[in-house]
Amino acid sequence: MVDLDHRKITERAFVEALRDKGVDAVPSTAIWAPNREYTPEEKERAARASGFDAILTITVGDERETTRYKFTQTVMRVDLCLSAVERNEVAWVGSTRAEGRSFGILMVVAAGDIVDRMRDKGIIVKAKGAAP
Repeated sequence: MVDLDHRKITERAFVEALRDKGVDAVPSTAIWAPNREYTPEEKERAARASGFDAILTITVGDERETTRYKFTQTVMRVDLCLSAVERNEVAWVGSTRAEGRSFGILMVVAAGDIVDRMRDKGIIVKAKGAAP
């Protein structure tokens, strides 16, 4: 994700969706500088040092516009890869398609769909002490 504004919007949507499910999540900028490229090993070391057990990589693509009932909507595909830090392996991959009139709405829809599916499959669990 190159555009820092879009990156922040995307990460905020996913962090909020995860937190709503009781998962302790933070945006990447909490542990990595947003203006620097990191190797996978550097990301893993920083995540482990910060006490995180997984990294969620989000890829946004396949954007196109559709017009229905005089409204133009953007349709976008969002792909995810959840990596387990300690095992250094991919724990889960998924994708979704979202529609909306703004990038922010698209990300909220995509995050809600993906996080619900991760919860339903038992991929994510509530953090200890999280509200029911």
